[in-house]
Amino acid sequence: MTGHTQEKWTFNELAGDDSRGMGYVNDGSEDIAHVGVMGYSTQQNLKLAHLIAAAPETAAERDRLKTLNEELLTLMAATDIQYRGCEYPSTCGEEWTCTPCRFRAAIAKAQPEKVPA
Repeated sequence: MTGHTQEKWTFNELAGDDSRGMGYVNDGSEDIAHVGVMGYSTQQNLKLAHLIAAAPETAAERDRLKTLNEELLTLMAATDIQYRGCEYPSTCGEEWTCTPCRFRAAIAKAQPEKVPA
């Protein structure tokens, strides 16, 4: 989602006993989405509405975690321990017993293009 709003989104349920949990998601200044499916129960529509309304908070948390992940991977790649050889060359193998190998495995999983030689 690009250009997501920073404001908290809210869900406003339609008035009336027959609304079945349908309504609008509002970004603080305008309605941005109609939420609800005629064939859904009230509970299903309300769950859907609250999931959609949480989108900005979810996107913000995703962005925060991506930044933190980059920082941690950079630190792992730069740390001196990465440049030491495997501590258990005859037994480490694919079990990644030693810390340098576990670092390399984590970097390879998260950023295959930046695997240290």
